[in-house]
Amino acid sequence: MEESTQPQTRHQSQFTQLGLYALIGMFLLVPIFFVPSSFTPLQFSKTLLVALVTVFALVIFLLKTLKDKELRFSWSLLHVAVWLLPFTYLLSSLFSSQPTLSFLGYRLEPDTFGFVLLMAFLTHLTALSLPKKSNIFSALIALLVAAWVVFAFQIVQLIFGAPFPLFSDPVNNLIGRWNDFGVFSGLIGSLVLITLEVLPLPKRHYGVLVVTFFVSLLMLVLTNMTESWILFGLASFVALVLGISRRFLSGDTSPSSRRSTSGVFSFIGFVVTLLFILFGSGLATNVQQSLSINALEVRPSFESTMNVLNASYAADPLFGSGPNTFGSAWLLHRSSEIVQTPFWNVSFNAGSSAVLSGIAVSGIFVAFAWIFFICMMIFLSTRALLARQAQEPRSYFVVSLSALGMLYLLLVHLLYAPSQVITLLLFLFVGLFLSSIADTPLSRTISVPLKEARIGFAFVLGGVVLTIFAVGSVYSVGSKYLSIYHHNKALFTANQGDFEGGFRSLNSAVRLDPQDRYYRSAALISLAELNRIVQSGDSGEEAQAAFQNALASAVQSVNVAIEKNPHSFQNVMVRGLVFESVVPLGIEGSFENAVSVYEGARLLNPRDPEIDWRLAQMYVLQDDTKVAREFIANALSKKADYTNAILLLAQIELDEGNLDDAIETVRAAVFFEPQNPVLLYQLGILLLQDTNYTEASIAFEEALRLDGSFANASFFLAQAYAFLDRFSEAESLMADLATRNPSNELVQGYREALASNVNPFDSTPVAPNEDEDIVE
Repeated sequence: MEESTQPQTRHQSQFTQLGLYALIGMFLLVPIFFVPSSFTPLQFSKTLLVALVTVFALVIFLLKTLKDKELRFSWSLLHVAVWLLPFTYLLSSLFSSQPTLSFLGYRLEPDTFGFVLLMAFLTHLTALSLPKKSNIFSALIALLVAAWVVFAFQIVQLIFGAPFPLFSDPVNNLIGRWNDFGVFSGLIGSLVLITLEVLPLPKRHYGVLVVTFFVSLLMLVLTNMTESWILFGLASFVALVLGISRRFLSGDTSPSSRRSTSGVFSFIGFVVTLLFILFGSGLATNVQQSLSINALEVRPSFESTMNVLNASYAADPLFGSGPNTFGSAWLLHRSSEIVQTPFWNVSFNAGSSAVLSGIAVSGIFVAFAWIFFICMMIFLSTRALLARQAQEPRSYFVVSLSALGMLYLLLVHLLYAPSQVITLLLFLFVGLFLSSIADTPLSRTISVPLKEARIGFAFVLGGVVLTIFAVGSVYSVGSKYLSIYHHNKALFTANQGDFEGGFRSLNSAVRLDPQDRYYRSAALISLAELNRIVQSGDSGEEAQAAFQNALASAVQSVNVAIEKNPHSFQNVMVRGLVFESVVPLGIEGSFENAVSVYEGARLLNPRDPEIDWRLAQMYVLQDDTKVAREFIANALSKKADYTNAILLLAQIELDEGNLDDAIETVRAAVFFEPQNPVLLYQLGILLLQDTNYTEASIAFEEALRLDGSFANASFFLAQAYAFLDRFSEAESLMADLATRNPSNELVQGYREALASNVNPFDSTPVAPNEDEDIVE
C-alpha cells in the first residue's frame, strides 16, 4: 500500500512546489522585471506579471486543497483587515462619480478596487504558499538578489547609460520614479541592518551583506529623499537597539553571538542619516550634479491633501467621489494659493501620501478599513517583536525581518505616494509576516475537511467560480495593457506626422479597452490634422472634404470621451478646443458652442485661469475687446503671473495703438518669468518698434543668453546694434546667421551692408511676419 502511494505523493509534492516557486519568484521579479519598449508602462508591466502569477498560484492552491481534501488556513485580525480593504473599495466604487476610474482605472492604479483586490489575493496566497521558515528565507534571498541587480543596473545606467529606450535618462531605474528608487534602497539597507544584528552569519555571507549595506547607503545619498532618510534612520535605531540588547542583555555568549556586529553598522547608518538630514543637502546636490542627476518630484502638501479630503467629505462623507478620483477632486477643491505656483496646471493623481489620498476621496468606510489595517499591522508586529524566541534565532529573525520590512513600507505609504512596485512589495511583506506568525499564538489555524459532500461541493463550486473570475480578470487587465501599448504607439506615430498610422493604432487600443482618454487622443489628432490642412492654404474640393471629415471626427471622438467620463476636465477642455479651432474660420455656431463648453469646464476646475484666457482670445476674434479685457482680468486675478493672459493684453494694447501700455504689460510678464527667452524676445520686438534700441538690445541679449540658438533674437539684436552704430557686433551676428542660412538672400544682403558700416534697416526695424521665423 505504501509503495503504491509514493509516486502519487511525490507528484503531488512537485505539483505543490510550483505555486511556492512562483510566489518566491515575485520577490525576485517585481523589482527587476520590465518590458524593453518605450510604449509599455513600467509599473503596469510589473502589475500584470503579479496578476498572472497570483492567478497561477490560486489555481495551484485550489487543486492542492482538493487533493488534500482539506482546506487549511490561518486566521487573525490582520487577515480580516486585508480583506476589509477590497470590500470597502467595492462599496465606494459602486457609488463613484467615475466608476470606470474607480474599478480598474486606466492601468490598474494602486487606488482602484481591482488593484486592492489583487493585493488581498497576493497577500493571502503568499501566506498560504510559504508555510515554512525556509520558504521565507528563500523569498528574502530572492529580494536580495533582485536588489543586487537593481543596484548594478543603476550604477551602469549612471556611468554608461542603458541600451533600452525606456531608460534614456540617468534617473530612470528598474523600480520607478527616482524617489521610489530611494525608498527601495532604504528598504534593502534596513533589512540588511536587521539581518546583521539579529542573525549569526558565516564570514562569507557577512561580507556580502556588509557590501550591500554600503551600496544601499550610497544609493540613499544619490536619491537624497528626506522620507527615505527618516525611515532608514528609524530602522538603524531599531537595529542598534536590537544589536545592543542581544549582545549585552540576552546573556548569549555563544561564538555565533560574538560574531555579530554589536551595533557598529547600525550606528554608522544612524549617524550618516543624521548628518544628511541636518547638513548633507549640499553634498548630495554636488554628487547629483556630477552624475547629471536631475530629478524633481512635486506632490501636494499635507495641508492641500486635507483640503481635498474636507471638501470631498462635505459633499459625500460615506463614499466620497470614489477611489482613484483624486485628480478630479484636486482640480475642483485645490486652494487659490496653489494656482500661484508653477504647478498650477498639474492634475495630481495622488496627494501627500498614498493612504491619505485613498481616504480623501473614498469616504468613511475606506478610511475605517485603512485605519483598521494599519492598527492591526502595528499591533501584531509589535507583539511578534516583543515575543522574542531567543532559543530559536532564525525563527525570530524571520518574524522580525518580515515585520520591520512591512512596517517600513507601511510608513512609506503614510508619508509618500509611491509607485505600484512599492505597494506590491508592501503586500508581499504582509504575506510574509502572516506566514511567519502562522502556528503561533498570534494567529489561529483553521481546518475544514472537504470529505463531507455538501462542503466538498460548495468548495468545488466556489473554486470554479473563483477561477473563472480570476482568469477573466487577468484577461481584462491584459487587454488594458495591450491597449496602452497601442495608445502610446498612436501618440508617437501622430507626433511624427503620420496621422493615419496614429488612428490605426488608436482603433486597436479602443477595440481592446474603450477608454475616454483614447477618444480624447483621437480628437487631438484630428485637431492636428485640421491645423495642417488650414496651414497648407489649399482651398480645393479635396482639401475641403478632408477638413470636414477631420472636424466631424474630432467632434464625434470628443463627444464619446465626454459620454464615457463627463467629470473629466481634460475631456471638456478638448471639446472646447475643437470648437475654438474653427472660430477664426467663421463656422456658424462655433463661437457660441466654444463659450458654452468652456463655461461648463469652469464647474470642474473653477480656479483655472486658462479658461478665462481662451474665452478672452475668442472675444478678441469677435472684435469685442471690452469683454476680452474682463476675462483677462479674471485670469490675472486667479494667477497674477499668467503670461498667456499678459501677452494677450499686450497684443490688445498694441492693436489699439497703445505701444507704451503694451511694453509695460510685457515687462510685467518678464518680471514674473525672467528666465523665459520668448518673453524677452517679445519685449525686445516692442522696444524696437518704440525705437528704444538700447533696452531692446539688452532684452535680446538676455534672450540669447538663455537660449543661444534663438535665431530670430540674433537677427533683431543685429538690428538694434545697427541703430546703435555697433556695426561690427551686428555684422558678426548676421554673418553667423548667414552661415546657418546660406540660402537666405535677405540675411546675406544685410551682412554685406553691415560689413560696410551701413545700416540696411534705415529708420524702420524689420518686423517678423506674424508667428513666422525670419531665420532658422
